[in-house]
Amino acid sequence: MSYSRQVRPPVTTSHLPPAAPTARARPVGGFDNAETGRIHPNEFDVVNMSEADKRAAAEYFNTNGVRGFENFLNNRLNAWHASPLKVAKTGESGSGKSMFINTIRGLNPADNVAALTGVTETTDRVEDYPHPENPNLIFYDLPGVNTPNFPRDTYLEKVNYKQYDFFIIISRTRFTDNDLWLAKEVKTRGKSFFFVRTYVDVDLVNERRDRPETYDDRAVLDRIRNNSLDHLRTIESNPKVFVICGLLSQTTKFDYGLMAETLLMEYPSYKRQAMILAMTMNCKEVMKAKVNELRSKIWMVATLSAGIAAVPVPGLSFSVDQTLLLAWIIRYKKQLGLDDKSLQKVAALHDIPLAELQGQIQSIFSVYFFTDLPKLMYVLLESQAVGGAVEEFSRFIPIVGSFIASAISFSVIMGMLHKMLNDMEKAVLLLIDVIKERSVSPAAEPLSNMKARAARHLSKSFRGFCE
Repeated sequence: MSYSRQVRPPVTTSHLPPAAPTARARPVGGFDNAETGRIHPNEFDVVNMSEADKRAAAEYFNTNGVRGFENFLNNRLNAWHASPLKVAKTGESGSGKSMFINTIRGLNPADNVAALTGVTETTDRVEDYPHPENPNLIFYDLPGVNTPNFPRDTYLEKVNYKQYDFFIIISRTRFTDNDLWLAKEVKTRGKSFFFVRTYVDVDLVNERRDRPETYDDRAVLDRIRNNSLDHLRTIESNPKVFVICGLLSQTTKFDYGLMAETLLMEYPSYKRQAMILAMTMNCKEVMKAKVNELRSKIWMVATLSAGIAAVPVPGLSFSVDQTLLLAWIIRYKKQLGLDDKSLQKVAALHDIPLAELQGQIQSIFSVYFFTDLPKLMYVLLESQAVGGAVEEFSRFIPIVGSFIASAISFSVIMGMLHKMLNDMEKAVLLLIDVIKERSVSPAAEPLSNMKARAARHLSKSFRGFCE
């Protein structure tokens, strides 16, 4: 099928409330000039787009017409897949670097693509570890500073520091002079970094064993954190240090969520969106960031789904591209870890019956969430069609009016996707709460259990778990 560059007549919106005001009055239909059919970048002020993207969108449309704008939206929705993300981590032997690099990628040490580990220094060259689900996100395991093959004076050049977006410096006890030197050097070269203090679960076990009468896990963690900060302030006025247990099962505890949030927020701005969507850590901070990113893209998905490929929905008085819409619902499930594979992994990792996790989700969604997504999509579309979706999302219609088959279709799809994403956010945050409740705090856990868990953690080190 060929597509002409002639613009579809503007959608009639006289029955709708006025569009939200922008910097200047928007012509009917969203066009800079109704006779020529050209669109101005300012017509996109109401949506979440950068100035560069607004100009690009207008240029796409003015050059290629409707088909050009469809391509623009598709490219923008999928651009994060092509953005290279490079995170470097380093630290001395035994600091838990390889454990960290596996956990941040959602891997157990026995997984095929897990980082090699060992109690001696296993890193004698730069090793790259792509994320198993998002290969453009790569974590680099750097050799320690001042090791035999990587002296200070040539270290940065040998590890090719310029290619990395972010540095994570890891220590098991006290950050060393080499750690401080690296932080100072990368900072002077305009690179962001933070510090991670590992093995705090073992520290808590030792503290409770040695001082049972005065033991307080919060006080112990604050002391560890403050000791590290005092040391780091010699080279950085406002250092960031996060205390964590590097085990995959412990990502809902200690500073792991705050660490993940900081990594996302301090990542180079032009790559931040890609980093948020590429991360798969099961903590609230990451999930909330994902929902916000996905929510900002809903208007684009709705435009495409209500566009030239839309077909009538049986029994409903509007048209949608059901294939595209279903693909995005599936994408939401995977991004938020609500797909079958992710739930099975969570159930096994935390020893929670899969049926219990599914039951928690069914307190928000119907059983169709697991058995029949097309049916769930239909039910939600139907509920939005009889609600106030058209009025709620009318502010977008002057912008997209020339690209969609029906204002009603667009608004109903917008409403359905917002409802779906909001409910998925509730579901994943509920699951994280369930996981956290199952993780007994060190203060409440019997000392015998703590010792056994710490022994397993340390034994994994000596079997090659924590490099």
